[in-house]
Amino acid sequence: MGRIVFVNEVVVVSKEPYVCPSCEKSDTLQRGMVFENVSNGKTFLCGNCSAVVVVTTQNLRRVELEASDEVSLMLKDNYVLRRVE
Repeated sequence: MGRIVFVNEVVVVSKEPYVCPSCEKSDTLQRGMVFENVSNGKTFLCGNCSAVVVVTTQNLRRVELEASDEVSLMLKDNYVLRRVE
């Protein structure tokens, strides 16, 4: 078991971002650690602000997140799901 990540925010975008939409840092996006099962879109985990960025064109109302073996994923009770264009 690796590290534990507490997710504060899930951000849905339509294009692959170069920077994190929450903290706007470019070097903190990590790919391949978190997967989203509803839309099967690309997912990124921000190492700085613990936000999950989902790249999809669908309008998500709920998310089903799955983590890789090296990460344990915990959703906060009051996490934010928002769409950024």
